[in-house]
Amino acid sequence: MTTVLPPQSTEKPLQVSVGRREKGRFSTTPGRLRLLSIVSVGAIVILLIVSAGALSSRRGAANSVRDDSGELLVDVQDLNHALADLDATATRQLLAAGQAPPKVRQRYLADRDEAGRLVARIAEQARGSAKARRAVQVIATDLPLYSQKVEAGVVNSRFGFPLGAEETRQASALMRTEILPATVALYKYAADRLHDDYERGTSASQMAWIVVIGLATLAVLAGTLIYTARRTNRVLNVGVLAASVIVLVLLAWTLALFNSEQSALVTAQQDGSDTVQVLSSARILALQAEANANLRLAERGTGDVYRAAYADQIKKLCGNQECRGGLLNYALELADRTGTEAQISAIQDDAANLQTAVDQVVSADVDDADYAKAVGLAVGNQATAAQTLDDAILAETGEAQVRFDNAADDARSGFAVLAIALTLGLLLAAALVLVGLQPRITEYR
Repeated sequence: MTTVLPPQSTEKPLQVSVGRREKGRFSTTPGRLRLLSIVSVGAIVILLIVSAGALSSRRGAANSVRDDSGELLVDVQDLNHALADLDATATRQLLAAGQAPPKVRQRYLADRDEAGRLVARIAEQARGSAKARRAVQVIATDLPLYSQKVEAGVVNSRFGFPLGAEETRQASALMRTEILPATVALYKYAADRLHDDYERGTSASQMAWIVVIGLATLAVLAGTLIYTARRTNRVLNVGVLAASVIVLVLLAWTLALFNSEQSALVTAQQDGSDTVQVLSSARILALQAEANANLRLAERGTGDVYRAAYADQIKKLCGNQECRGGLLNYALELADRTGTEAQISAIQDDAANLQTAVDQVVSADVDDADYAKAVGLAVGNQATAAQTLDDAILAETGEAQVRFDNAADDARSGFAVLAIALTLGLLLAAALVLVGLQPRITEYR
């Protein structure tokens, strides 16, 4: 019997070498070209995301400065003006014993209506802050009470009842201790919002990130061009070169627009809103000083509190009798930026005239003991001086507001076109990289 052995394999068993790897996919020329295309497109996409985010942030800041936080601050300042003028006009009515000229009465009613309108408007814009909402609630609650007391004072004064002075004094105290402090809280809220928008719109970190990522993207594209030229024996890859040019142009355009926007916002602040805020504060001080001067006179020798308040406010406003110090002197320093020193100097002269008019009223009341003469001067020369000063400050504030508006408009121009160009341009650049490298990759198949 013959035994048949199974066939024996002559092949050597497969040897597996532990620790050795197959050649990596990115170690070959086509693999590296593919890797460079991925890195280049990724860098362009990252640049697009960062640029679009910065663009959106700055565009939002510029728009807010012009239409939101800027308008809110103007509304709060107008409300403060209306309330301060309301109180000053109410004290003029008191001195006139309920027989104030029609224009005084009309001004009082106009201030009251304007304050009510502004409170309603500010309430819509202050929903994001609990403190601002509380301030609006205080004003909305106390303003009708203030008006009620003033009207009662007018009626009592008309009939010669001494209760008229008491009612007006209580109304003025309500204005000074409750209503105006609430507007200060609103002012702080609005000023902080505007400051935040200025900071966001002029952020150096955004520009720095765009520069860093933009230069890194250009470096990747340049490296891709060099590697492609060496490995494919071609001078330049048209697709990658075109993508590089697009990235360079868009980067320069973005930085130029951001620099222009930043410059415009700085101008809006330095030539516009800074002056508006200082002059607005000066106007409020002048109106409060006039109101306290009138209340001091109405108290007939017992108005030491109002005399002290007037002295404090006029010192903050003018600094000295010639009005070459205080807040108006700071306004004169700011005027050097815009070449409006002559206008501010004229306002200082008007404020000095108001001091002189108040001093004449005090002299007639205290030195001459002629109350009727003092009242006549208060509702005559003093009121005229106060009105002249108010008109001058209001006119110059309007000019500063125009400068602010123009600069703020400049700050937000150009963003819409750049947003479209940036999106389409960088997407095109990414596509050009792929189109330019893909034929070179396929050559190796």
